[in-house]
Amino acid sequence: MPKLVESPSEVLACFRQFQLVREKNCGNYTFDNFGKFYNWYYFPDEHSFAPGKFLGYIGTTICSYKGEGHGARTKRTLDKYFKKTENANQFAHVLDMLKKFACDMGLSISARTQNSDGGLYIPRKEYVSVFGCYQDWH
Repeated sequence: MPKLVESPSEVLACFRQFQLVREKNCGNYTFDNFGKFYNWYYFPDEHSFAPGKFLGYIGTTICSYKGEGHGARTKRTLDKYFKKTENANQFAHVLDMLKKFACDMGLSISARTQNSDGGLYIPRKEYVSVFGCYQDWH
């Protein structure tokens, strides 16, 4: 089992790797399984997203990710740095941004994102200097 991230810098390293999905989309497991992710983390400074299962393990790369591991473990680890969207308006705003992020790559998100086992997460106030500050512009 891969080792869980232990610092914001390790989370950022995984985030940066996930962003390569935009470039390496031909025959790539991460790209091909994009629609299976259902816990998404928003990085306001980058105006972008990454799934929790990808973010939660040290050294995850676009080429090494094969869907192994447990989302519940990564969710608990990432709860140190991120919190679930707080209300329906905030959820809807972040969901719209996530849908645009996916649509820009010709992809769609899992319906499970909107179910009780899925979720959208924004940085905790203690980590806005690292990940950015979410602001609801509605």
